[in-house]
Amino acid sequence: MQRAIIFTALLSLVTVFALVGGCATEPTDPDAVGEQAVAGCGVERWSVKTGTDADVAKVDLAHVQDTTVSKLTALTAPVSPPSNNRVAPTETTLFRLRNVTLQGFKLETDSDVHLILSDGTSSMNGEIAAPSCVGTGSPFEAHITSARAAFVARHTPTTSFTTVSETVTVVGVGFFDFLHGQTGGAPNGAELHPILDMCFGADCTLSGGLGGDGGAGDGGVDGGDGGADGGGAGGLASVKNVFVVLMENHNWSAVKGSASAPYINGTLLPMSAHAESYVNLPGIHPSEPNYIWLEAGDNLGITTDSLPSTNHQATTSHLVTQLEAAGVTWKAYAEGITGSTCPVSNSGLYAPKHVPFVFFDDVRTNASRCTSHVRPFAELATDLANGNVARYNFITPDLCDDMHDSTGCATTDALANGDTWLSAHLPTIFGSTAYKQGGAVFVTWDESEGGDLPIGMIVTSPFAKPGYSNTIAYNHGSTLRTVQEIFGVSPFLRAAATAIDLSDLFLAAGSGGQGGDGGKDGGTDSGGASCAHAICATGAKLVKTCDPCVTQVCAQDAFCCSSSWDSACVSEVSSICGQSCP
Repeated sequence: MQRAIIFTALLSLVTVFALVGGCATEPTDPDAVGEQAVAGCGVERWSVKTGTDADVAKVDLAHVQDTTVSKLTALTAPVSPPSNNRVAPTETTLFRLRNVTLQGFKLETDSDVHLILSDGTSSMNGEIAAPSCVGTGSPFEAHITSARAAFVARHTPTTSFTTVSETVTVVGVGFFDFLHGQTGGAPNGAELHPILDMCFGADCTLSGGLGGDGGAGDGGVDGGDGGADGGGAGGLASVKNVFVVLMENHNWSAVKGSASAPYINGTLLPMSAHAESYVNLPGIHPSEPNYIWLEAGDNLGITTDSLPSTNHQATTSHLVTQLEAAGVTWKAYAEGITGSTCPVSNSGLYAPKHVPFVFFDDVRTNASRCTSHVRPFAELATDLANGNVARYNFITPDLCDDMHDSTGCATTDALANGDTWLSAHLPTIFGSTAYKQGGAVFVTWDESEGGDLPIGMIVTSPFAKPGYSNTIAYNHGSTLRTVQEIFGVSPFLRAAATAIDLSDLFLAAGSGGQGGDGGKDGGTDSGGASCAHAICATGAKLVKTCDPCVTQVCAQDAFCCSSSWDSACVSEVSSICGQSCP
């Protein structure tokens, strides 16, 4: 009892002291005083909250990621957030919460307007800073000023909580706050802090111009639903991160419609665009010269599958050297390598003929450069999860998983083995931030069997045309040219200069991105249908094209898109898409 009286007295003193402006710092122990804060502006992680920190340039204001309160509150909180740096990717991401409920608000003594936001399952805080508390040079300043003006034009916040129940849409930067008893706060401390744009009412229109934002159906949605904003840019110009996956030795006619490839035909093609007339270069066989062409725009005289010790190339005129010169990061991920040495020799199910970079002397003879860029495939999932993935990624499955071999593999059906591998690993890419924020996955084959017949080229991206195909004559030069155009590197390498790029497989500029990331929440955009509710919640049937995960689930369980999205459908989000529901 005595301790309680002393604590109350101390709390009163802290409050009085704060109100007269006698302290310039927040409490050392935030748990000690609940939500009380110092008068004026805050101090604790204040640079991160208002955009004057050392990492603010990493916040991408050109792209906004749709998500839900439940998903933000399920994030893993850092043990000790740094004072002047950001916890990536959450604190470098611009998030949008569509049609959430504003449950209450209060003017804090650090001048923030403190909001409670709920999606009906979970709640979290959003904070609108006072423009006068934003440091000079913050890229958030104009947006904070606008958001604050929009709020106070509708509500009058006071130092007492006001309870409301109002549908709003908000855009803000992710933030992890220290837990100190915040009313309505997330258990992990996740917040939107600061809020940079806000509108009121169901399906309201935002006006802040962030990430091309313009309200529901405005030209693309990032993140939780896997589309991407960018002013409705669409097309190759919106692609930021590239993943090239190489399979082996199958004509497209043997893959398309095959019972041995249920994932490709039942899941991947409906959510992707593909080419019907993509071929390896005439007469270019076996594998190795085709891989070299993808990197250099020519086979450079290579006509065999010999090791790099024989077929190495002195030229520095190849793609990844161009990328490095332009400051574009790259990695090759290969199954069956250790990562401790440059993998220039055959080893088990690994063959260097399927990793073109190790044939170029500027990579091959530079051990540090080679081992830092050519990495074991197992590292890809970790890099994706940690936000460390490169912008250009070349993925090489082993000789069983790439459809090359059948002897000694999981089954004797080489096509089925590769299809199973794709079904196991592509959803990891589709669920990543790198994909959701402007990714494109190109799945192709190195060469045809028995001549120069069409091989597969499947493009999956928030900006690709879902379910679309064409008969344009493409080849490996087309892929190389497309990658060069995406990253803006030149000159075009050899045959890439005259090749037709793959832009027809993408949505036209101005059309926005398709919704969907392989297993997240719904959203709306002009390129795809709107999911009626989150895929982790039961409810009405969902439109098959509203999300790649929905496409996958309904391809195997039609009930989910024809009758209702029941608990079985929700469980299939995990079992089919590899996504976790809270």
